Amino acid sequence: MTMHFLSRDQVARIHNLSPESLKFYTKKDLVVPPDVMIGGDALVGQVPGLDPEVEAKARPRPGWLPITAIAWERVGRGARLDLHGRPSHERVIRSYRGESEGRSPEQLEAAAKCIEAANWVVVHLRREPSDRSSDVWRKWNELFEQASRDHTTARAAFAALFPEQDPPAPEQVLGLR
Repeated sequence: MTMHFLSRDQVARIHNLSPESLKFYTKKDLVVPPDVMIGGDALVGQVPGLDPEVEAKARPRPGWLPITAIAWERVGRGARLDLHGRPSHERVIRSYRGESEGRSPEQLEAAAKCIEAANWVVVHLRREPSDRSSDVWRKWNELFEQASRDHTTARAAFAALFPEQDPPAPEQVLGLR
């Protein structure tokens, strides 16, 4: 069965970006890693007949499965690219303006991680492919199951920080509700 991947230009069009913008995001490591790299010299020595001098001149090309490209949440207009490197749960904590009601930094961080993990589950649910027999659906299912496991792990870590009581909702801890 032939696998079909999207090029960098196609991913840019999906997200209403110019190819140059996506290339910039790639250099800043703001794009989801590609599912496949085509060409380049990575397989020289492993595959007979590949000439190292010729292959060194060929640039590898990234390719993304459609579900990977669609699930990527691109940086929004006016985003602070200088903040890259901070996980999104840290951005949630930094933007928190309410009273912490005596919450520890660990509790705030765990609450933000729970919310982030729950959001990833929702993102995957909204983008389920219709054809359940395809490789795209299988890839989506792997990503969805991983998101679900991450959410369960985050909830357990959050609950462990409230040993004497039932844990409050993560949104309450962050003052979001």
